Amino acid sequence: MQFSNYNQHPTNSNYVVFTYTKQNMSDYFKQLLEEKNIPYQYEGDENSNTVKHYIGVKKEFETEAIQLNYLAFGKFRNPFIKSKIGKTALLIFFLSLLGIAIAGYIKTRL
Repeated sequence: MQFSNYNQHPTNSNYVVFTYTKQNMSDYFKQLLEEKNIPYQYEGDENSNTVKHYIGVKKEFETEAIQLNYLAFGKFRNPFIKSKIGKTALLIFFLSLLGIAIAGYIKTRL
């Protein structure tokens, strides 16, 4: 199981390959690479069941490219809890748990 969208190139160990399934995310990543003057190679695979976009970056730019990859994912990610009511309810729940824990600590010390 792979938790990241980048891996070493299968045949050329001098490259790291970033894989995207969304066109807008891959376009944004390419834009970030161009802004940092990082050379890359792009290839789209439309023959598979899911459309994939492959971006290859040389190993010497791997650290910078990974940081830009995180920026691309951060820009297009969905929030964990979308509704404001859900966020507020979760905050109240955890604050009440914290309050109970503090009250229990104080009660055992007296």
